[in-house]
Amino acid sequence: MLRAAELTDLAHRLAEERPAGERMPSERRPSPGAGSLVLREAARALQPGGRFVHLGVHPCFIGAFADWSERPRIVVDERYADRSRSFAAWNPAGAWHLPLADLLNATTAAGLRLVRTAEAGPGGVPDLFDLLAVKN
Repeated sequence: MLRAAELTDLAHRLAEERPAGERMPSERRPSPGAGSLVLREAARALQPGGRFVHLGVHPCFIGAFADWSERPRIVVDERYADRSRSFAAWNPAGAWHLPLADLLNATTAAGLRLVRTAEAGPGGVPDLFDLLAVKN
């Protein structure tokens, strides 16, 4: 876990390394590649053996592509593979979908080793997904 002093140091280093006039990542809208950028930065900041935990909505069953209107039946349509920004989901700011394979591949490409994954949710269909990865 990063301490407050480490976060402050990181913020100063980011401010120094960005070209003049370039906006900080928090000032820009996220992009489809933001997930892999976060994973790469986490891997860079972790010491060997350090742990990274992701806990979020399940990328296979939560999104504009998943119709939950006939529970317990869920229909996933072709938009699952669509990585463009969508405003059809619950988030009025829009969202990019990161398919499960992309999330797992970005994790290992960042130099993290998957230790375990888990799914949870009511009625047998998971709405949460988590993973634990360790820096090699």
